[in-house]
Amino acid sequence: MPKTRADDRVIVLGYYRGRARTTNRPYQAAFAHDLTITDDLIARLTQITDTDLGTTPA
Repeated sequence: MPKTRADDRVIVLGYYRGRARTTNRPYQAAFAHDLTITDDLIARLTQITDTDLGTTPA
């Protein structure tokens, strides 16, 4: 997963993968995490996820 760091901020890009509980069909969803770090702890997390699982094949 690519990561970039600038001062107290970290951006992480990646994919969630799994299977739907009701259909057992595999899925994959892209995500981005925007973290703010303060005193070596996560002070803020913004998560952006592609939730249109019907168009993203695994």
